[in-house]
Amino acid sequence: MVGEFGYRPNSLARGLRRSGNNVVGYVLPHVSSQSFGAVGRVVERILGKAGYSLLVSSADNIIINLL
Repeated sequence: MVGEFGYRPNSLARGLRRSGNNVVGYVLPHVSSQSFGAVGRVVERILGKAGYSLLVSSADNIIINLL
């Protein structure tokens, strides 16, 4: 019956149900940095194989606001 409706499990919904989400945060000092982007791609592949997702953010505004 599940296959008939095209159901696909949703990791975010599953995380809400079990109070966990298997998401790892990665904060970049600058979004435009190529070296940090390359590291992020490798980390994302490794985490994906282990069943985790990667959430990427930039610290540009945080650093500016602290100064």
